[in-house]
Amino acid sequence: MTTRQKLAQIYKENEPLAHDIQAQIAMKNIAMQEFRTDFAALKTAGEATPGYDAWVAGANNAAFGAQAVYDDLVPSFEALFVAQGKDWKRFYEAVKQLTQLPAAQRIRTLKQLSTEHPSG
Repeated sequence: MTTRQKLAQIYKENEPLAHDIQAQIAMKNIAMQEFRTDFAALKTAGEATPGYDAWVAGANNAAFGAQAVYDDLVPSFEALFVAQGKDWKRFYEAVKQLTQLPAAQRIRTLKQLSTEHPSG
């Protein structure tokens, strides 16, 4: 999340420099190297979840974007599970029904659920 925020800040603060691709690339490379260094430190301290080495090594802006979408919707899926009485069969059926909705409506529905049924 920290790296996503750094990358977003790089784009926001340097929008006037967007024509200077080399400067933007250099700043992104620094942010990504800091991310990898931080991960290595967590790993050395035994605080990193095993199995993420390959993802970290290949992580880029698109990978962080995909992770952001996932992170943003986790509370909504937890709320959906609660709304289904914490019953896995009902939850899977509800998810299946959600896939039939257009993407924008599906996301609105999920986000609404997280306010109506806080996870717990």
